[in-house]
Amino acid sequence: MMSQATFWNPQTGIFDAGQLRLAIVLRGWTVGEFAKTARVSHGCLYSALLGCGVTDRTAIRIFQTLATREPYSVAL
Repeated sequence: MMSQATFWNPQTGIFDAGQLRLAIVLRGWTVGEFAKTARVSHGCLYSALLGCGVTDRTAIRIFQTLATREPYSVAL
């Protein structure tokens, strides 16, 4: 499991955009599907994916939704 300290900074509300996108994709969602499932607007999720801060409420929804699916394993 990834560390929240590097994945999301609670002081700034900023996610590591690359890690967030990877977490979404490895769980089989598109960004649009994830936004709908997490009950956050597409614009808000795209802002997070561009490195902008989000509210605690949005961060909680993102974490709760990510926790509903295990990431797929990727064979290299």
